[in-house]
Amino acid sequence: MTGVRCKLGAITLCLFMLCPEISADFLYPLQETQIREAYFLGSGDRKRVAEFLGQYVREYPQPAKGSWVYSVELRTPYEEVVRRAWEKTVGYSAQQARKEYQARPDVVIVRAFISFAATYGSTLPPASKNGEPIRQPGDFRREFPVQVTQTRLIEPKTVSATPLYSKRRNVISGVDILLEFGAEQFGSGLTRVEVVTPEGQRVQAEFDLGKLK
Repeated sequence: MTGVRCKLGAITLCLFMLCPEISADFLYPLQETQIREAYFLGSGDRKRVAEFLGQYVREYPQPAKGSWVYSVELRTPYEEVVRRAWEKTVGYSAQQARKEYQARPDVVIVRAFISFAATYGSTLPPASKNGEPIRQPGDFRREFPVQVTQTRLIEPKTVSATPLYSKRRNVISGVDILLEFGAEQFGSGLTRVEVVTPEGQRVQAEFDLGKLK
């Protein structure tokens, strides 16, 4: 029986090595082969890339009034390599992908994109005369708090909030909130991202890092 078990274990190991797509467990730090795999995925078939990246995004319908949490993203180190290759297809090489990963390795990014509906705009001051926003990034972070949890609250290492402008330029049409974490802060389980709007709307996005690379 021991010999049979050893043979079965060896077969299972070989299948796992030959078919890495069977396991999509959260990956970090990325090995050379994983960086190349992510690069070639991102620079390959556009439909396949879109389907892959779609796993890391949650989108929400527009409410009847008020601010709108349009989307929530969770970007893993592997996803970031895929995304960069997808965005920089012309002249972008596997060597460049490796260098960019090594420059900022093992970063997890949570992004909340919030759009302001017309009814919300009346309560939001326009930009000042010199074109700078009256509200500062810290104000947006307080107005739209974002929390990331697994079995506990995970504190971001950095948080930024970038105002977005309409074509008229002097009207703020939304805000892009980015939270950066270290990959070591996460396990491979369920991750929840909650965004709260000033109107009391709570949007909760779930990502299973046991099923995402």
